[in-house]
Amino acid sequence: MSKTVGTSAVRLTTATVMQYLAAQSKLESGKRRVVLLRAEPIWEEASELGWSDRCARIATAVSPLAVYELVLSHLAPEADGPEVLVVLTDREESELGADALARVHKGRVNAVDIWEVVRTVFGAQGMDQRLFAENWAAEALLDAAPPGGWPRLAGGPLARRHALGSLALRRLGAGPYDPDQQHRFPAGLAGGVELDANTLLRWSLSPGGPDRFLALRAPERAGLTRFLGEAEQGGQTGKALLALVTAGHGPDAVAFGLVCAALWVHAKDSADAEDYRARGRAERWFGEDPPGHGEALDALAEALGRASEEFVTSLLVTGRSGGEDADPARRLSAAVLDRASSLTRQFGAERAANASPVLPAGLDAAFVAVGRALENGDTERIARAVQELDRHQLATDHAYTRIERARMAQRITQWLAAEPVTKSGTVTDGIDRHLAETSWVDLALEHIEADSEAVPELKTAYEGLCTAVRARRREIDRNFVHALKTRTDGGIEDTVLTTESFLTRVVRPVIKAGERGVLLAVVSGMTAAIAARLGEELRRDWAEYDPLPGANDFPRRRGMAAEPPMITAISRLGDPRLTIFGKDDLWEERPGGVFKTAAYKAMADDQAHVGVVLNAVDDDLGYELVDGGWRLSNAESPCAITGLRELLQLAAERGRAVLLVGDHEISYRGDTSLAEFAIPLLALLPFGAAPPRGWRELGRQQPWWWSPGVDTAQQSTANTSASSSVSQKWATKKRRSEAESSNVALFDVALVPDSKESLFSAQPVSPADALVDELLTSDLFQAQLQSLARKPDLVKVEKALRALLDAGGTLPVTALAQRIGLPTGRADGFSAVLRQLVNFDGVQALETLPDGRTLRLNMSLVRDQFELRPTV
Repeated sequence: MSKTVGTSAVRLTTATVMQYLAAQSKLESGKRRVVLLRAEPIWEEASELGWSDRCARIATAVSPLAVYELVLSHLAPEADGPEVLVVLTDREESELGADALARVHKGRVNAVDIWEVVRTVFGAQGMDQRLFAENWAAEALLDAAPPGGWPRLAGGPLARRHALGSLALRRLGAGPYDPDQQHRFPAGLAGGVELDANTLLRWSLSPGGPDRFLALRAPERAGLTRFLGEAEQGGQTGKALLALVTAGHGPDAVAFGLVCAALWVHAKDSADAEDYRARGRAERWFGEDPPGHGEALDALAEALGRASEEFVTSLLVTGRSGGEDADPARRLSAAVLDRASSLTRQFGAERAANASPVLPAGLDAAFVAVGRALENGDTERIARAVQELDRHQLATDHAYTRIERARMAQRITQWLAAEPVTKSGTVTDGIDRHLAETSWVDLALEHIEADSEAVPELKTAYEGLCTAVRARRREIDRNFVHALKTRTDGGIEDTVLTTESFLTRVVRPVIKAGERGVLLAVVSGMTAAIAARLGEELRRDWAEYDPLPGANDFPRRRGMAAEPPMITAISRLGDPRLTIFGKDDLWEERPGGVFKTAAYKAMADDQAHVGVVLNAVDDDLGYELVDGGWRLSNAESPCAITGLRELLQLAAERGRAVLLVGDHEISYRGDTSLAEFAIPLLALLPFGAAPPRGWRELGRQQPWWWSPGVDTAQQSTANTSASSSVSQKWATKKRRSEAESSNVALFDVALVPDSKESLFSAQPVSPADALVDELLTSDLFQAQLQSLARKPDLVKVEKALRALLDAGGTLPVTALAQRIGLPTGRADGFSAVLRQLVNFDGVQALETLPDGRTLRLNMSLVRDQFELRPTV
């Protein structure tokens, strides 16, 4: 060793003596021995101590005679007690004499080299020279050793970071370090735990964690503070955190950090006098001897703030993950946020907290901003305000329903800004329009009105918006009723799909073909708005089709008029293979429970066709206003269509075609509305199933204004042009070259040719479709394709990308395979090739989620990676 500590007479501790004895291989069992150690002859700890399976007695000797007497007494034939006697003495060997030295271990007074003991207990082959400057650490390492000893290194020297990091983890009780593990591990921190800012912040919230640090001796506490404040460990965050611990604010450090983020990060460029006063109050929390002053302290507060926000964000993500750590994470994050809100008021930092993306005050302020933007009516400003809501870390956890209402308000403002057409053409046009557009308006409106809003600015904005929308909807309904009266003279033109013609044009052909069973589910009271909501939910597991053959029209979701009611019409079908079950005929005890035998047998019979009647909407009318719309069965929702999920699951297992329809009578009163008149139809098949003859698969059915950030001015032009003449045929299509030459965004509306004389022959190209088109033709994509040893089927690649985008970016690998017509057994292989194609340079634009079965596509990363043009 180049340097020793403890060769002079120093006071030894139990840990030092034990570790020294454990390192002496020649102290064999079964033989009485005396060990002389150079030390202060003072011992105030236990007189006997054990190591491994041995035991030793500790004694002190202040003179050569005392040493000699202790040696002779211990080695006498009649002596008893522990085999090993350790004598602590400050006498020199020359004072003891050869006779006494000849009787003791190694024939000398042994100088305890504490660092050598440390090296031995870690099993290291050398020492990091920088450790010798940490005089406080040697004894601390021996004192803090776990009961089974420090895990031994696999070789090499004992690094300073490993030694001090292991000590810190042990002393603080931070991380998943197991003090009893005996395995060997390579150089690095104990148990592989990184002593970073995140670990320290988590430790500060552990019960008693900061108190353990304060209980350490002053030299060790100061040494660990220096070490944990180094850049490789906690850095600036570590310095700030331990200053708070020393000042007695350790348990509140994370909550305090969130306030620091508001004051020093989010208000950094816009701070006013109020913010500076709040900063002054907060700075006092670092104690009488803060870790910095002026700009240095500002930097520490900013670092603590950023780290605390990242840490709390990770807690929120864990809390919504559903794993075993979810509940503790939710409780911890809730406690931190509640305390941070209290500190915000204590320091007078309310103004700065309004800009926080983590604090509840920031979410409240974002809602206020949405209300003011809605009052202003500027669609771009509204879009920015809603985006700020989405960016807030509490959006998913604490305010999902409220934020969804804000999104609905944004969608409606986009619809209103486009100056929607109010006049109707034919009755068929009116029904088509309702399914494609105004039913979505109704859905958004119901969602906004589903609950009261506490923020006054937002409540006022919602009330004004709903008034404007309802006025526009009444105008549309009045014009439709006028068209209905003037064009039909009390009847309906032959082109309108009714409950009678639905049976002959849709149901009977599928039954007659005999290729698959049919489940005809009638949901009494289901409006087109409810169907729009259900359609979005069903698209996760089903493919939707237009069941009406038509070479000259475009595929779309269909609606029909009820003449007579659906149940009555079905009873007239007269097909013996169709069995109808009411709600009392389906379930043994309760809706959604165990199927009755007859119903189950019918559903399990591939040759049988089943009609069922679900009355959930009619029976519980009004519940839909609780959270904005009906959906599939869900035990937690009072507005679930009970039993529908179970029916659909059984239908999917048997490969049935599903026809989901509403049921209500219409009259030709003067106040008839489209919502009453148009009965929705959802035609569904399991993924991968061959469709019946004439059925055409549908894409996403959301109207263009349902997506955020749409250019409403250009969409308005398209809609206004469409309304100028019902019989006008659209033959205009914007080419990319025209967009480039006029500097118009890539994703402007493109109108496609259509021979159908309808209000809806103008079909805008969606941003997702345009993005996929551009991606597939980009030079970088082609180069990436050529680099693959195994070339994928480009048709399936295109279908997969569109399917992922259509599903919001996330799909199980098996569902993706079904949607692109690939056997599920090849799903994993295809997804692996797709990841190789989309991901390069280490960027995971297409990733597999932790469940190992779900893919998630980030098109923003795809756009960046392949240098595609941004959306506007």
